Parts: sequence; C-alpha cells; structure tokens
Amino acid sequence: MTTEVGGEDQESGTARIDPVKAAEAFGNQLLKLHFVLGAVQSEFDAGSFEQKRASLRLALIALSGVIANTFPNGAELAAPINELAYALEDLDQGRRPALLQAPKARRGRPGTSNSSRLFRALAAALMEFELRTEGSKERAARRAARHLAQLGYTDRGSEITFKQVQEWREEMSAAPVSSVDRGAQRYHYTVRMLTEAFPEDPRAAVSLLLESLPGAVPR
Repeated sequence: MTTEVGGEDQESGTARIDPVKAAEAFGNQLLKLHFVLGAVQSEFDAGSFEQKRASLRLALIALSGVIANTFPNGAELAAPINELAYALEDLDQGRRPALLQAPKARRGRPGTSNSSRLFRALAAALMEFELRTEGSKERAARRAARHLAQLGYTDRGSEITFKQVQEWREEMSAAPVSSVDRGAQRYHYTVRMLTEAFPEDPRAAVSLLLESLPGAVPR
C-alpha cells in the first residue's frame, strides 16, 4: 500500500505518511534547527548570564518546534522542553519557578558544579596527553595551563595555574573508571577515546582537545 502525507488509510481511517516526503520534511526541520543553534551559540558565548538564558530559551523553543512538527505525538513529547523554557523566562522576570529551585541545602559546602567538573576533566585530559609528549608532570601542567589561558579560560576570573591543572589530573585519574562523578567519567572516557584514536600520537590528541574545548565548555 502506498502512503501519502495527508492521505488516509481506507481500512483503518488513520493518516498515511509518505516516508520520502516525511524524511524531506524532517531534513528541513533540522536545517532550521541548525540555523537557530548557530545564532544561539554566538549569543551564548558572548552574552551576559541574562543573554545566555535568553539564548537557551530560543534553542529550547527551536528544538520543541522540530519535535512538535515531526512526530505524531510531538506536542506531548515537547511538553517537558517547553516547561523548561517557560521556567527560564519566569526566572528572568523575577519569579522563582519550582522547576529551577535548588533542593534543600545539605550540610557542608554544596561542592563544585557539574559544568566546572566537566571542564576540569577536559583540562586534566589535556595535561595527560601533554605528559605523554613531555615526560615531565610540571612541564605538561604548565603547557596545559598556558593552552587554557590562550583559549580564554579562567577560574572564577583568576588565571588557571599549572598547580591547579596538576591537582585536577591527580584527582580525576585517581577516581575509578566506574565512578559516579561526572568529571571522572568524562576524564576516563576522553582519555580512552583519544588513546584509541591516536595511540602513537599524543600531540594529535592535544590538538583535537584544543579544537573541541570551546564547543564543549563555553568560556
């Protein structure tokens, strides 16, 4: 039985979908999403936190639109994404949406954010591959810290020191591969994948990390 967009199955009475036309429509939706995300990325990288939230809302709305216009139950599937977009807008208007409220504080300090942990994991991996090239922990840490500075990364506004990079690598590498810590997971995954990709060329791994960092962790 041939299917057509907008047609109807005579036996079941359900809408028929032409796979070719559906794929073309989905491709058009992805192109629109790609365009929006490109604009959002530029705004996110250069903007204030208010602008970052606004750009995130645009990205969420664009993604929601693709889902809603692609799947039969798209509106239902996109509902959680819309809720997050609405919550971000509420936050910018001075309201405190329940979705974005932090849980009750536990005893002690709250710890390092996941975004910071993931950044430290990549910085630690950068030092790891510099170490495989340099052979000296201090030289490798200094080179990694210099790379991070050249890319514009700081630690809460202060220059990242080579000692910090050393500490991050020691912490990440000491954690077991099965660790539930997001940073340790990212470190071990990155080191494993780049080792498999460049088993005899750690310098190539360094280059790929430096190219990937700005996209993986905004400055």
